[in-house]
Amino acid sequence: MLRLGATWRHDFVNLTGSAFGVVFLVAGVQLRETRAGLVCLALGALGALASLLAWLVNLRRYRLVSDTPTSRIASAAQGYTELFGRAATFPNEAPLGKRSGYACVWFRCISERETDGGWERVADEISHDTFLLNDGSGSCVIVPDHAEVITTHKRQWSENGYRLTEWSLRPGEPLYAIGELVTEGGASSELNLRDDLNAVLNEWKRNAPALLARFDADKNGVIDLNEWEAARKAARAEVERRHHEIRLQEGVHILRKPADGRLFLIANLAPERLARRYALWSWLHLGLMFIALIAVIYVLTAGGLVPRI
Repeated sequence: MLRLGATWRHDFVNLTGSAFGVVFLVAGVQLRETRAGLVCLALGALGALASLLAWLVNLRRYRLVSDTPTSRIASAAQGYTELFGRAATFPNEAPLGKRSGYACVWFRCISERETDGGWERVADEISHDTFLLNDGSGSCVIVPDHAEVITTHKRQWSENGYRLTEWSLRPGEPLYAIGELVTEGGASSELNLRDDLNAVLNEWKRNAPALLARFDADKNGVIDLNEWEAARKAARAEVERRHHEIRLQEGVHILRKPADGRLFLIANLAPERLARRYALWSWLHLGLMFIALIAVIYVLTAGGLVPRI
């Protein structure tokens, strides 16, 4: 499921929360000597508290994006990782974009129909297909499930009496992602020498004629202890050779939602632009919080609820 995070939704929540807090504080100042003024003041104070929380959230994200170094896919360490490159589809795979007609690697499309009370949502479709992030050093598979997605691509149109709104990430454009990086296969493959050795020996046992032809040194039709030890050494050498070949292969890098609940963010913005965006919102909410405190103190002192200094 898509968490709150598309550009329009994030900005809308920031703006409306701040705006309502300011409106109620202004009303509280104007009506400071009335009961309604105190109610407005209390609501404004709640808006100020919301601004405080929003400041903390945006500041935390600013620090996360700005302080986390961007890794190269080919040399990235396992674990929580920040990547930046370009979005891409898998080789020989057609891009998505069934609704709007625009090629994309990820999309969300909301369908609404008009009713007497306004627009009613009837469908909310989110793509779950994986796609690639390529940074020149290698490619990483992005698993978008449970990601917070920020995109600048939004298109709205009407179709058969419905209003459709689509957000998308498009192939070839800049792509930022931060989440848990795991590599499957290649040098990081988890291999078990004992289990694989037993598997090879059982495979050889099932072909008794070949086993005798290879290891029955005295040609008596029976594999004795010394011959069986030679077979075990040969099987071990075979397993070690296979393991070496597996580790020489290129592993598959995968970025997904962190198991510990940390931020999983995908955006078609550069890290610097994302950090600047969160910094601006944090400063805005900090300023609104101080304005709210000043307004609360003014109303309380003007109304005689607290003594003037």
